[in-house]
Order: sequence, then structure tokens, then C-alpha cells
Amino acid sequence: MTATLIDGRKLARDLRARILEEVIQAHDAGVHPGFATLLIGDDYAAIAYEQRLRRLAESVGCRFVAERLPPTSTTRTPWPRSAS
Repeated sequence: MTATLIDGRKLARDLRARILEEVIQAHDAGVHPGFATLLIGDDYAAIAYEQRLRRLAESVGCRFVAERLPPTSTTRTPWPRSAS
């Protein structure tokens, strides 16, 4: 079996370009795609991931909505929907 070298940076660039193209087509069709996250608590890794998602969404022209709940939240905790 031979190894295949994968250029992750090139794959990421190509994927981002494809997503951007699809977002533009969606906007032209009157559809406005977006990303949303719901974080419970204040886990640093989750917050960092959310920030990366926000930057990705903004770079391809998508709306981004982030909601946060305290760590004491349960499945019965009502959560505020963002007005933005």
C-alpha cells in the first residue's frame, strides 16, 4: 500500500472557495444561510471553536448567531433567542 500525501491547506482553501460560491448562489436565490451555536458553560475549547466558526461564517458571507447558557442549565432551562 502506498501513502498519499494530502495538502490540508489546499483542501481547506478549495472547500472555502466552494462554500463561498454556494453562499453567493444562495443569496442570489433569496436564501441567506447562516451558522448558529449554543454553548453551555464556559469551556475554553468550545469558546475558541465558536470563534473560529464565527470567522469562517463571516469570511464566506454567512450570518452567525451565538447563544450562551450558564453551566447550571438543564434541558428545561429556557434560552433567549438572539435578536440579531
